[in-house]
Amino acid sequence: MGYLYLLLAAFLWGLIGPVSRLAFQEGLTPLAVAFFRAGIAWVFFGLHALLLRQVRVERRDALPLLLFGLVGVSLFYGSYQLAVVYGGAALASVLLYTAPAWVALLSLVVLKEPLDRTGLLAVALTLLGVGLMGVG
Repeated sequence: MGYLYLLLAAFLWGLIGPVSRLAFQEGLTPLAVAFFRAGIAWVFFGLHALLLRQVRVERRDALPLLLFGLVGVSLFYGSYQLAVVYGGAALASVLLYTAPAWVALLSLVVLKEPLDRTGLLAVALTLLGVGLMGVG
């Protein structure tokens, strides 16, 4: 069953660019598309958490979680949609796939988290993979 979920997730992930383009052709703005993407994802995430009875947020975690959702997820979804409009789905995908490298590097700078050999290798492989996408 896990492989089915993996394939379904990959299929849906691959639809983000084409569905966004279709929404833009219908007159939606990039930020409206991002809003609906986040809203629909939130509904499905919430239903999943309710069905599995995994809805529990510690009081001390509520504000950081809310801020992360409003700022982090909103910026991520909004910037992706804007990248699709202004640079195309291919450029948006390249930027998307470099995200792990940016997270690792910013964690080093902002959070002072150490970046060990494994982390450096992961960043290098991420950048290599993105570079190879441009070759193919």
